[in-house]
Amino acid sequence: MNTLQRLELVFEDTFINDSYLFSIETTQEDIEEWDSLNQVRLLMAIEQEFNIKFALDEMEKLTGVAAITEIISNKLN
Repeated sequence: MNTLQRLELVFEDTFINDSYLFSIETTQEDIEEWDSLNQVRLLMAIEQEFNIKFALDEMEKLTGVAAITEIISNKLN
């Protein structure tokens, strides 16, 4: 399973409402449930799934799937 597929599973577990289409282009604006509380839940779930830790400056940039995928890839390589 690649990074994007694993990330999609995390999103499915975090956001109950499935009225959005998950893709590399999905952003915080596309998901009504993606508020500050769910941002924290999402980041914690991503850290657990990929066994990584986000720095504070990285967290500010994590407002879309593309940015999240890029940071995950950088941390895993």
